[in-house]
Amino acid sequence: MKYDVFISYSRVDTAFAVQIKKTLEEFKLVTWLDTSNLTVSNDIHEDIRSAILDSRLLVVILSPDAKS
Repeated sequence: MKYDVFISYSRVDTAFAVQIKKTLEEFKLVTWLDTSNLTVSNDIHEDIRSAILDSRLLVVILSPDAKS
């Protein structure tokens, strides 16, 4: 696995997601967050799919702003 944790969140919750990323990295976990790992690509959806498949864990931040 390339990543320990993939973090999924609503854009409104970006600050919270970044804080979770920092906290997880303090425990030496390798995280994937689109604001720091997403690159310009022809197929962003495929990049995200690949990152999910390359992660051991998925953290989903559910808030009132998250879409179902």
